[in-house]
Amino acid sequence: KASKAASRILEHAEVVVVDSAEASSRKLEEERSRERWMRAAKEALLPAALQAPLALLSPWSGLAGVSVAAVPPMPPMPAAMLPPGLQEEEPFAALIFPGFESSAFIWQITCWQVAEFAFSMWLGHHRANPTPCVLYQLGASWGPALARGQIWRLITPVMLHANLTHLLFNVFFQLRMGFGMERQFGREKMMMIYFACGLFGNLMSVAVDPYKLAVGASTAGFGLIGVWLAEILLSWEILGPARERTVIWIVFMLISVTTMSSMTPNMDLFGHLGGALGGFLLALVISDMKEDDRPEWYHQVRAAAALALLLCLSGGLIKAFEINPKDPIPDCQIFKSLSQVM
Repeated sequence: KASKAASRILEHAEVVVVDSAEASSRKLEEERSRERWMRAAKEALLPAALQAPLALLSPWSGLAGVSVAAVPPMPPMPAAMLPPGLQEEEPFAALIFPGFESSAFIWQITCWQVAEFAFSMWLGHHRANPTPCVLYQLGASWGPALARGQIWRLITPVMLHANLTHLLFNVFFQLRMGFGMERQFGREKMMMIYFACGLFGNLMSVAVDPYKLAVGASTAGFGLIGVWLAEILLSWEILGPARERTVIWIVFMLISVTTMSSMTPNMDLFGHLGGALGGFLLALVISDMKEDDRPEWYHQVRAAAALALLLCLSGGLIKAFEINPKDPIPDCQIFKSLSQVM
C-alpha cells in the first residue's frame, strides 16, 4: 500500500512539473510575441509620425488631379504593417519627398544646382556667400546684359543661388512638389514646364526691375505652384472631399510667401509671381482633361490662357531687349584672373 501511494504521489508531481513547464513556455512565447509586435508598432509609427506633418505640405495628398493626368498613387504602406517575410525597408528620402526616384529629372537638376553652388563658392565668396561678380559671370539675371543679347541669362539663374539658406529652401520646395508632378506629366514634359516657368519668371523680373541681379530656382519652383493652381481651377467641381485640404494648402502657401517676403527684403518678388503666372497659364494651355470631367468653360479658359501667355511673353521680350537700358555692365574678371593663376 505504501508503494502504491508513493507511486501515485510521484505521478502527480510529474504532471505538476510538466504543466508548470508548459505554462512557462507559453508565457515566454507570449512575451516574445508581445515584444515583436511592439517593435513592429514602433517601426510603423516612426514613418507615420514623419509623414503626417509633411502631408499638409504636399498638394498631391488630397488633390483628385484630373485636369492634366492621373495623380500619382499614395505612398506605399509602411514596411512593418506587411506580413513577416514580406517586409522591405522604405528609403528615408521617400518619407520626406513622396515618390522619390534618383533617376527623376527634378532630383538630377537639384544635384546640379547643389554642385553649381559649391562651384560658385570655390570661385569666390564673402561671408559664406558667392560674390556678386561670381554670380554675374556664371549667368545671373542682369537687365543691361540681357538687353545686349545675352539671352542665356533667362535660364542660367535657375542654377544659381545667393546663399546656403536660399539653396536649401528652394531644394526642399521643388523636391517636395516635383516628384509627384514628374510622375504625373512624365520626364520630358516636366523638363519643359520647369525651364519654361524659370524663363517666364526671369523675364518678368528683368522687365520690371532691370537693375536687380537675380538668381535662384524659385522662379521655376513657383511655376510648379502655378501649375497646381491651374489643376485646382479645372478640377474644382469634382474635387469633392479634397477641397478642404486644398484650401489648407493654399492658405499655407500664402502665409509662407508673405513671411518669406517680410524676412528677405532682397527677394525677387516679381520673379516669383512671374514664375507662378507662367506655370498657371502654361498648365491651362497644355491641359488635356477627359471629356467627361471637363467643365463647361474648359475651351474658353484654355483660349484665354493662350492669349494671355502670348501677350505676356511678347510684352516682356520687347521690354527686356528693346526698352531696357544697356548699361552699366559689371567689370568682373574672375575667369580671366583664374586663367592667369593656372
